[in-house]
Amino acid sequence: TPDANGFTTVTATQGAAGAHDTVSIVNKTKNTSFPALVDPNGGFSATFQVALGDKLLVAISDQSGNQTVVALPPFTRTNADGSQSTVVGSAGGRVSGPGGTAVDVPAGALPDGTILTVKAIDEASFPTQLTLEQKEFFSFGGGIQLDFGGATPAQYVNVSLPTTGGETRDDRWIVGQVLTVGG
Repeated sequence: TPDANGFTTVTATQGAAGAHDTVSIVNKTKNTSFPALVDPNGGFSATFQVALGDKLLVAISDQSGNQTVVALPPFTRTNADGSQSTVVGSAGGRVSGPGGTAVDVPAGALPDGTILTVKAIDEASFPTQLTLEQKEFFSFGGGIQLDFGGATPAQYVNVSLPTTGGETRDDRWIVGQVLTVGG
C-alpha cells in the first residue's frame, strides 16, 4: 500500500529472477516503468510513487530478450480492527477478507480506485440478536460488514463466509441484511 508520501516498494525473494535479468515494475494505469535492483540471488526490489488504484505489472527480461510479465495483486492492508481493505476497480474480482470471508464484485459494479473494507462480525457484535425462541431453530453462522469507501455498487456483490465445521447437506441458511430506515 502506498505510504503517506505515495511511495510503495515491490520486493521479491531470491530466485524470482536470474542474476543477469532486467526487472521493471510497470504502472499500466500511468503508462510508466520503474527499474528494480536485482540481487545476485535473484531477488529484487523497487520503490516508486503510485496511487491506490494503479495497476502494476512485473516484467522480467532475460539476456536473450525473453520476457515474463506478471500482474501484481491490488493494494491490500490489514487494519487495526482486523478488517481488511482492498482496492477494487471496474474490472471487479474476488476480494478476500479476514477469517475466510470473501466478496465477489462483478465487473462494472464499482469505479476504479474504490477501497472495499471487509470485516468479519461475531455474534456478540452483530446488530440484531436472535431471541431465545429463534435460537431453538436457528444459530448464528457468521456476519460480514462491508464499507465501500463512499461508493455505491451498481450491481449486487456476493459475499462468502467460511463454514463452521458441523454443516450437513440438509442444513439450510437464512441470509439477511441489516438496514437502518428513518434513523
